[in-house]
Amino acid sequence: MPLSPYFSAAKLAWIMRNVPDAKKLAEEKNLCMGTVDSWLIHKMTGGEVFKTDYSNASRTQLFNIKTLTWDEKICAEFGISLDALPEVTFSDSFFGKIIESAAETETLARQSNPADKSYFVPAFTGLGAPYYDNDATGFFTGITRVTGKNEMVRSVIDSIAYQIYDVIHLMEEISQGELVNLKVDGGPTRNSYLMQIQSNILNKPVAVPPIAELSAMGAAYCAGIAAGFYDKEKIFAGMSWEQYAPDMNSDEREKLLKGWHKAIKKSMSKNFREV
Repeated sequence: MPLSPYFSAAKLAWIMRNVPDAKKLAEEKNLCMGTVDSWLIHKMTGGEVFKTDYSNASRTQLFNIKTLTWDEKICAEFGISLDALPEVTFSDSFFGKIIESAAETETLARQSNPADKSYFVPAFTGLGAPYYDNDATGFFTGITRVTGKNEMVRSVIDSIAYQIYDVIHLMEEISQGELVNLKVDGGPTRNSYLMQIQSNILNKPVAVPPIAELSAMGAAYCAGIAAGFYDKEKIFAGMSWEQYAPDMNSDEREKLLKGWHKAIKKSMSKNFREV
C-alpha cells in the first residue's frame, strides 16, 4: 500500500503506536481522530458534534468511496478504531450553525478578543455596490490562534457596518455632500453592538427607531392617514430615536477600514476599486 504524509491514515497510525494514552482512550471509546474540519466543528460546538463530510473523509486513506463508509479492513490495518473517527455526512448537512438565534450575536461580539483581526467578506453571490463583482467569493481572512466562535460572530457583524460605510462613502463622493447622521431600521438595529460599530466606522451619529420594521409601520401609517384614522402631524411628532455617537479615534477607524478593504481585494476577481 503506497503511503504518503498527505493522507491522515499513516499519521493517525503513528499516534496510536507512539502516544501511550491513545490506545487506552480508543478502547474506552473516548478518543476522537479526524482532520482539521472535524476538529473545528468539535471545538466550535463545545464538543457536542464530531462530524466530517464525504470529500474530507475520502482524503484520509481510510474511507471506502464505494460504500461511503469508513473501511473496516483498512482501518484495522492501520490500527485505528472506527469508534474514534467522525461521523461522515453530506457537505450541506447540519453540523451544529454557531448560534441558536440572532439575539445571541451581540453578547458574543462583545466577548470577542480585541487582539483578533479577522474579517468576513459576505460575497455569497458576488459583491454588490460599490464593487459590482459577480464573481467575487465570500471568505474569512486574518484568522489566527485567538480567532474562535466569538471572534467569527463579531467579524460577521462588523462586515455589515463596513459594507454600509462603503456605499455611503461613495454616495458622498459622487454627490459632493456629507451625511449628517444615519437613520436605520430593520432587525439588526436591535443589536446595540452593531449600531455602535456602525457609528464608529462612519464617524457619524446613528439613530435607531423604537420599532425595528419601519417599512411595515410606514405602510400601516400610510393606509391609516389615507383612511382618516391617523393625524399625520401627531403620529410623526411622537417618534423617538435612540442615538449612537462615534467613540472611536481616527487612527483605529482607518486601521480597521484598511484591513476591510484589503479583505475585499482578496475576494474580488477583477481590479479592485479603492473606496
